[in-house]
Amino acid sequence: MSSKPKILILYAKFGDGHYQVSKALQQQFLDTGIYDVQLVDLFEEAHPLLNSISRFIYLKSNMYFPGFYGWSYNLTTDMKPDQFFGKWLHSFGMRTIKELLQKEKPDAVIHTFPFLAMNQFRQNTGNRTPSFTVITDYVLHNRWIHSETDRYFVATEELQQALLHKGVAKERISVTGIPLRSVFEKPMDNACIYQKYGLNRRKSYVLILAGAYGVLSGIDKMMRELIELDANLAFILITGKNRRLYDKFNALFSGYDNIHVLGYVEGIQQLMSVSSCIVTKAGAITLAEAMALNVPVIVYRPLPGQERGNAEYWAKQGTVGIVEEVAALKQAIMVQMKNGEKRARATQSMGRTPASVQIVEEVSERIQTKNMHARKIASH
Repeated sequence: MSSKPKILILYAKFGDGHYQVSKALQQQFLDTGIYDVQLVDLFEEAHPLLNSISRFIYLKSNMYFPGFYGWSYNLTTDMKPDQFFGKWLHSFGMRTIKELLQKEKPDAVIHTFPFLAMNQFRQNTGNRTPSFTVITDYVLHNRWIHSETDRYFVATEELQQALLHKGVAKERISVTGIPLRSVFEKPMDNACIYQKYGLNRRKSYVLILAGAYGVLSGIDKMMRELIELDANLAFILITGKNRRLYDKFNALFSGYDNIHVLGYVEGIQQLMSVSSCIVTKAGAITLAEAMALNVPVIVYRPLPGQERGNAEYWAKQGTVGIVEEVAALKQAIMVQMKNGEKRARATQSMGRTPASVQIVEEVSERIQTKNMHARKIASH
């Protein structure tokens, strides 16, 4: 490996999960002594106005027209990456990729979001910078696939089989799990967490992740029904970075001792750790984090598309419940309270090498092999 390798990680902020995966990989590179790791929101850098419009449409369609988003997702799930539409999608950001390669000269590029402009650039120009893709879902969409990807890192054996079915060679796929921040691998002191957040240790807590954009709709009505469930039950309602949502819920529930409204929480793993179950949408990263901490999850009204696919994958494993109505949600919560059980680890299982460690090792080995090959050519 070169003395100071450079890593470029490309992500997009359509939700926070892809960024969190990128941060987890960055930290693992730093921990192994590779310090030049740059994170770039490629779509934001290349097309800031189009990025803002796309994010707005994405968020609003999820909130108000989820059926449309699901329809468009399913319509394109089997698109051909090597045909016009696939090439067109992957062309966004190619000029920025060219500039980044010229300026930074990275030893490897890693994608955590299916904007694969680097791979399209390689195909168009013959550039051979190693390119990797970390698939951050539990279901496969063809946008993740490109013939110029050197290696795919996937969460499950099922995803590996899906890629094989699409014609990807087995030696180009590694089953690693989804990279999580190292805090999810460390033990936590629940007594300190109760004290930090002013929680009552005699209560059973349900953590409700409303999402930064209020994607769990109808929460006010839902909460008014949930608080009638059990006197020993309390709720932690997370609104994320949406200040308007926080102010709304804080005003609505200020008189309830058993509802704690919080905004963005840096240490969300702490609140997960002291919760008896989590109610959330079905973001793959949130599900992986919950599984890593053995906390039962109830997915409430999963959005059509990859989120429903993520939820259905874990439901088949028996580790996630899916509910569509408040009555079913109330019943599912009470089942968790009565059982008092936590789910066994699945993909992020104890004793398995963490995904970020495995990915960083494989990327580093690929860089080393490429550099050794380059030195051999130079010496002849």
